[in-house]
Amino acid sequence: VPIFVSSIHGMLLFFAIFAMNFVHIFRDGSFIVPFFGPLVPFLPRWICHVIVQISIVLTTLIWSLIPSTATLQFIALTRLVPVFISPLIVSYVMSSEYTVFYQATTPQFLPTAEFNEMMESIVRDLYKVDQSEPIVLVGSTVSHTELNDNRSMVTILMFVVVIPYSTSYAYFLIMAYHIRRRISFSGASISERTMKMQRAFFVMQLLHSFLPFAILSIPVVVVSIGVLLRYNLDFVTLLSTFSLDFCPIVQVR
Repeated sequence: VPIFVSSIHGMLLFFAIFAMNFVHIFRDGSFIVPFFGPLVPFLPRWICHVIVQISIVLTTLIWSLIPSTATLQFIALTRLVPVFISPLIVSYVMSSEYTVFYQATTPQFLPTAEFNEMMESIVRDLYKVDQSEPIVLVGSTVSHTELNDNRSMVTILMFVVVIPYSTSYAYFLIMAYHIRRRISFSGASISERTMKMQRAFFVMQLLHSFLPFAILSIPVVVVSIGVLLRYNLDFVTLLSTFSLDFCPIVQVR
């Protein structure tokens, strides 16, 4: 499942970056995602909004799916789940709950008319976009909340990134600790061949979990500096855009 989700995420990001100049901008405490380019004039605004909302959910699944494989391995080692309940379903309960929550939160990135006008002025100035070229925008802010129905980017960061991100990795570390103890326990009623496979799978999980963690540190730092410290990062934010694009590639491999 994580590989399937990462593949879809990677293809969507590639399409958005290639065809619609999908980038991230941080200026004056505002987070801005513009769409402009060859396809934008032919697409209804709502399609661009849907692409952004799907992209946000897929991005958050990078860390929300981290505990699922560890949970599945722990269930296989301990056999704590009754036979009439699918271990696969149990292992993805936490990720599914987060996904529903994320989807309910993504409309917070759709701007009001006043905030949209301010963002459009920033994008046209930064990328020298002609006034005749249409731009579709989504974003949030900590500096101009009065223009955006008092919706703050800090709230979104807390409930979409900070809390799920930290709880997902904390849960994974707890599961990893118990799995490590289990596969190191010589008295476990599992064959040596199966135990060897479990150890290899455990190492794969560690790499699969912490490589995205290392890559995601780039956009996390950029977001923190750009939004919370209210710095104008301009083209530095391309690091955030391309690091998010690189993360699905690492996960699939």
